[in-house]
Amino acid sequence: MKSNENKIEIFKELINPDYKTRTLKNYSHVKYRMDKIFRDISFVNKTILDIGCGKGLASIYLTLNGAKKVAGIEPMLDGSSENSLYTFENNIKRIGLDNCAAVNSTFQDFSAKPHSFDIILSIHSINHLNEEFCTNLHKDKESWEYYLFLMKKAHSFLRPGGVFIIVDCSNHNLFSQSSKFGIKNPMAPSIDWNIHQHPTTWRHMLSDAGFSQSNYWWHLPYKLLGMNHLFSNPIGAWLTLSYFVIHAHK
Repeated sequence: MKSNENKIEIFKELINPDYKTRTLKNYSHVKYRMDKIFRDISFVNKTILDIGCGKGLASIYLTLNGAKKVAGIEPMLDGSSENSLYTFENNIKRIGLDNCAAVNSTFQDFSAKPHSFDIILSIHSINHLNEEFCTNLHKDKESWEYYLFLMKKAHSFLRPGGVFIIVDCSNHNLFSQSSKFGIKNPMAPSIDWNIHQHPTTWRHMLSDAGFSQSNYWWHLPYKLLGMNHLFSNPIGAWLTLSYFVIHAHK
């Protein structure tokens, strides 16, 4: 039986071939992101639902670092990476995790009993639940009601005192404006800013869905580590990637 230390070493070896991105290149980068996302929330001994988990990077990290049980859901549909769920399932087996599950499902189709989770996590997936509705939810009633239903669903899945964590980028920044003239963000040239929303929009919806309180802050990628005092604020976010983290409490 592998020790947890051995499992973490296997995970570190898998990061380069399976999880390496422009902003995540090694285990230290992953830890930095998770520390920023969870900040003052402990995931140790917690049951977690990871919405739109992709290849399971966050799900596996949380499992290896103390989560009681993690279910990562990712649909094998248009918009998903072709082999995301297969990679996730295969890496669960390679590492040897019996408390981490890869589930082929959308959040819309996923079912669970009320109060099943301590934490629900959505990292850069909230807008992909329905991109058309996400684009229009601040100005269209049908779009707002569709997403409000999903937020209420998340609320029902959480235990009392649970937390819904949303990580995404805002559609209000320098490059969402300059992209209209063909000028893209060099740090994230592929982002379609139109299918995102400002964190205050999500906070209003989360309040309508029954969450007692929510707060948000701006999150910098690892490559800008050391510049938090300059860019971890509304102006700095507007000039860079406008990444934000919301903690909504039940």
